Amino acid sequence: MTRSTPPPANRASDTRTLLLDAATLVIHRDGVNHLTLDAVAREAGVSKGGLLYHYPGKHHLIVGLLQAYLNDFESRITEHTAQGASYPRAFVQATLDELRDERIRASTAALLAIVAHEPELLTRFRQAADGWQTQLEHSGLDPARATVARLAVEGLYFAELMGAAVPQGALRIQIEQLLLDLTSDVT
Repeated sequence: MTRSTPPPANRASDTRTLLLDAATLVIHRDGVNHLTLDAVAREAGVSKGGLLYHYPGKHHLIVGLLQAYLNDFESRITEHTAQGASYPRAFVQATLDELRDERIRASTAALLAIVAHEPELLTRFRQAADGWQTQLEHSGLDPARATVARLAVEGLYFAELMGAAVPQGALRIQIEQLLLDLTSDVT
Protein backbone atom coordinates (compact mmCIF):
# COMPACT_ATOMS: atom_id res chain seq x y z
CA MET A 1 0.00 0.00 0.00
CA THR A 2 1.43 3.37 -1.02
CA ARG A 3 0.64 6.57 0.76
CA SER A 4 -0.56 9.50 -1.28
CA THR A 5 -0.18 11.98 1.59
CA PRO A 6 2.68 12.42 4.02
CA PRO A 7 2.19 11.33 7.61
CA PRO A 8 0.85 14.00 9.99
CA ALA A 9 4.27 14.81 11.49
CA ASN A 10 5.62 15.67 8.03
CA ARG A 11 2.58 17.80 7.19
CA ALA A 12 2.99 19.68 10.47
CA SER A 13 6.67 20.23 9.74
CA ASP A 14 5.85 21.36 6.20
CA THR A 15 3.25 23.80 7.55
CA ARG A 16 5.72 25.21 10.09
CA THR A 17 8.27 25.68 7.31
CA LEU A 18 5.64 27.36 5.15
CA LEU A 19 4.75 29.71 8.02
CA LEU A 20 8.37 30.57 8.75
CA ASP A 21 9.03 31.23 5.06
CA ALA A 22 5.96 33.46 4.95
CA ALA A 23 7.11 35.37 8.06
CA THR A 24 10.53 35.89 6.50
CA LEU A 25 8.94 37.18 3.31
CA VAL A 26 6.69 39.59 5.21
CA ILE A 27 9.64 40.98 7.16
CA HIS A 28 11.89 41.21 4.13
CA ARG A 29 9.26 42.80 1.91
CA ASP A 30 7.32 44.96 4.37
CA GLY A 31 9.65 45.42 7.35
CA VAL A 32 9.68 44.00 10.85
CA ASN A 33 7.01 46.45 12.03
CA HIS A 34 4.55 44.80 9.64
CA LEU A 35 5.08 41.30 10.96
CA THR A 36 1.65 40.35 12.24
CA LEU A 37 0.03 36.98 12.60
CA ASP A 38 -2.64 38.04 10.11
CA ALA A 39 -0.03 39.04 7.53
CA VAL A 40 1.87 35.77 7.95
CA ALA A 41 -1.28 33.66 7.74
CA ARG A 42 -2.39 35.52 4.62
CA GLU A 43 1.05 35.17 2.99
CA ALA A 44 1.17 31.45 3.81
CA GLY A 45 -2.39 30.86 2.62
CA VAL A 46 -3.52 29.39 5.94
CA SER A 47 -6.11 30.50 8.44
CA LYS A 48 -5.01 32.47 11.45
CA GLY A 49 -6.20 29.53 13.56
CA GLY A 50 -3.93 27.25 11.55
CA LEU A 51 -1.01 29.54 12.27
CA LEU A 52 -1.90 29.72 15.97
CA TYR A 53 -1.99 25.93 16.13
CA HIS A 54 1.72 25.85 15.28
CA TYR A 55 2.79 29.16 16.82
CA PRO A 56 0.46 30.30 19.64
CA GLY A 57 1.63 33.90 19.37
CA LYS A 58 3.92 36.29 17.55
CA HIS A 59 6.74 35.69 20.03
CA HIS A 60 6.56 31.92 19.38
CA LEU A 61 6.74 32.58 15.65
CA ILE A 62 9.81 34.79 16.11
CA VAL A 63 11.48 32.19 18.33
CA GLY A 64 10.69 29.66 15.59
CA LEU A 65 12.43 31.88 13.03
CA LEU A 66 15.56 32.09 15.15
CA GLN A 67 15.60 28.38 15.93
CA ALA A 68 15.14 27.50 12.25
CA TYR A 69 18.07 29.76 11.35
CA LEU A 70 20.30 28.22 14.03
CA ASN A 71 19.28 24.68 13.01
CA ASP A 72 19.97 25.41 9.34
CA PHE A 73 23.39 26.87 10.10
CA GLU A 74 24.30 23.91 12.31
CA SER A 75 23.14 21.54 9.56
CA ARG A 76 25.40 23.24 7.02
CA ILE A 77 28.36 22.95 9.42
CA THR A 78 27.56 19.26 9.94
CA GLU A 79 27.35 18.67 6.17
CA HIS A 80 30.80 20.14 5.67
CA THR A 81 32.35 18.21 8.56
CA ALA A 82 30.77 15.01 7.20
CA GLN A 83 32.66 15.72 3.96
CA GLY A 84 35.93 15.84 5.92
CA ALA A 85 36.26 19.54 6.75
CA SER A 86 37.61 20.56 10.14
CA TYR A 87 35.14 22.44 12.33
CA PRO A 88 36.73 25.86 11.60
CA ARG A 89 36.72 25.21 7.86
CA ALA A 90 33.13 23.93 8.04
CA PHE A 91 32.12 27.09 9.93
CA VAL A 92 33.70 29.30 7.24
CA GLN A 93 32.19 27.21 4.44
CA ALA A 94 28.72 27.28 6.03
CA THR A 95 28.91 31.05 6.32
CA LEU A 96 30.08 31.42 2.72
CA ASP A 97 27.20 29.13 1.66
CA GLU A 98 24.81 31.60 3.27
CA LEU A 99 26.38 34.48 1.36
CA ARG A 100 25.77 32.66 -1.91
CA ASP A 101 22.09 31.92 -1.17
CA GLU A 102 19.75 34.89 -1.55
CA ARG A 103 16.98 33.14 0.39
CA ILE A 104 19.24 32.57 3.37
CA ARG A 105 20.60 36.13 3.24
CA ALA A 106 17.01 37.44 3.24
CA SER A 107 16.17 35.25 6.23
CA THR A 108 19.21 36.47 8.11
CA ALA A 109 18.45 40.11 7.40
CA ALA A 110 14.92 39.53 8.68
CA LEU A 111 16.27 37.79 11.75
CA LEU A 112 18.64 40.65 12.55
CA ALA A 113 15.76 43.08 12.38
CA ILE A 114 13.80 40.98 14.85
CA VAL A 115 16.66 40.39 17.26
CA ALA A 116 16.94 44.15 17.67
CA HIS A 117 13.35 44.14 19.01
CA GLU A 118 13.55 40.96 21.11
CA PRO A 119 16.36 40.92 23.72
CA GLU A 120 15.61 37.28 24.65
CA LEU A 121 16.51 36.29 21.10
CA LEU A 122 19.82 38.06 21.36
CA THR A 123 20.58 35.93 24.42
CA ARG A 124 19.71 32.75 22.47
CA PHE A 125 21.90 33.84 19.57
CA ARG A 126 24.78 34.67 21.91
CA GLN A 127 24.53 31.21 23.45
CA ALA A 128 24.74 29.61 20.01
CA ALA A 129 27.70 31.85 19.07
CA ASP A 130 29.44 30.96 22.34
CA GLY A 131 29.03 27.29 21.43
CA TRP A 132 30.51 27.86 17.97
CA GLN A 133 33.43 29.75 19.47
CA THR A 134 34.08 26.97 22.00
CA GLN A 135 34.11 24.38 19.22
CA LEU A 136 36.48 26.56 17.18
CA GLU A 137 38.85 26.89 20.13
CA HIS A 138 38.87 23.13 20.74
CA SER A 139 39.04 22.04 17.12
CA GLY A 140 42.77 21.37 17.07
CA LEU A 141 43.50 24.44 14.96
CA ASP A 142 45.30 27.30 16.70
CA PRO A 143 42.45 29.02 18.63
CA ALA A 144 43.58 32.51 17.61
CA ARG A 145 43.70 31.51 13.95
CA ALA A 146 40.27 29.86 14.11
CA THR A 147 38.84 32.94 15.82
CA VAL A 148 40.35 35.33 13.26
CA ALA A 149 38.76 33.22 10.51
CA ARG A 150 35.38 33.41 12.29
CA LEU A 151 35.60 37.15 12.82
CA ALA A 152 36.71 37.75 9.23
CA VAL A 153 33.98 35.63 7.63
CA GLU A 154 31.36 37.24 9.89
CA GLY A 155 32.71 40.67 8.86
CA LEU A 156 32.33 39.74 5.20
CA TYR A 157 28.85 38.44 5.97
CA PHE A 158 27.71 41.65 7.66
CA ALA A 159 29.28 43.82 4.93
CA GLU A 160 27.22 41.83 2.44
CA LEU A 161 24.01 42.13 4.47
CA MET A 162 24.48 45.89 4.83
CA GLY A 163 25.64 46.39 1.26
CA ALA A 164 28.67 48.25 2.63
CA ALA A 165 31.96 48.09 0.70
CA VAL A 166 31.38 44.49 -0.39
CA PRO A 167 34.44 43.07 -2.16
CA GLN A 168 33.67 41.93 -5.71
CA GLY A 169 35.24 39.94 -8.52
CA ALA A 170 38.81 38.69 -8.15
CA LEU A 171 39.22 40.36 -4.75
CA ARG A 172 36.18 38.49 -3.44
CA ILE A 173 37.55 35.19 -4.69
CA GLN A 174 40.93 35.91 -3.07
CA ILE A 175 39.28 36.79 0.25
CA GLU A 176 37.20 33.61 0.28
CA GLN A 177 40.30 31.55 -0.50
CA LEU A 178 42.25 33.29 2.27
CA LEU A 179 39.45 32.47 4.72
CA LEU A 180 39.66 28.81 3.71
CA ASP A 181 43.45 28.91 3.96
CA LEU A 182 43.19 30.28 7.50
CA THR A 183 41.27 27.16 8.45
CA SER A 184 43.70 24.77 6.81
CA ASP A 185 45.28 22.20 9.07
CA VAL A 186 48.64 23.06 7.53
CA THR A 187 50.38 25.91 9.39
